[in-house]
Amino acid sequence: YWSAFAGCTSLTDAEIDGTNLDLCYVSYYMFDGCANLRRVSFGDGVARLPIYTNTKGVFNGCGNLREVTVGRGVVEVPGHFLYGCGSEEGLSVSFAGSIGRIGDLAFNNSKISSVSISLSNCAVEASAFKDCQADLGCIDFREVASVGNYAFQNCTNVKGDIDLVIATSIGTSAFQGCTGISSVRTTSSLTSLYWSAFAGCTSLTDAEID
Repeated sequence: YWSAFAGCTSLTDAEIDGTNLDLCYVSYYMFDGCANLRRVSFGDGVARLPIYTNTKGVFNGCGNLREVTVGRGVVEVPGHFLYGCGSEEGLSVSFAGSIGRIGDLAFNNSKISSVSISLSNCAVEASAFKDCQADLGCIDFREVASVGNYAFQNCTNVKGDIDLVIATSIGTSAFQGCTGISSVRTTSSLTSLYWSAFAGCTSLTDAEID
């Protein structure tokens, strides 16, 4: 249920396995205000993270969070999931499942230093990674079905060749300021390319838009 551990300021580590429950969902605002929380593990028995969390994420106010691991049962990352979270030392995030949706502002304004994530026909929604300075080399853009507005804006660690071979739309300023991108390729699947999608990509030398 909502706010299950909210305000538990002495909590430092949490492991939620879920395998002994018929169905295990993570509640809204679950760790809201857990200022000293450092590590959280969601096991394979966790079936779902909250689909949308309004202006507060699961970890709202968790300013010392350093590690989050998510098991195979989760296939969607909710909006605001780690918005504004993480310690000054950095935050490591990993997902074991195949992710089909990354919600709006999921990692925006967070202190993520590393992320491990596997995508499958994935919708990356508005501002999902905006201003994220983590190494995003693990993202397979060939599995990105749509890119929302500002999704990767100012992500300078998005580097090299970006093959958006199944993408149907690329939103406004989706990759603006991604100075590490060297080439972009789309296919006939693309039906919408919006304003300033690749503006300020100063290393971009080759763009093939089919």
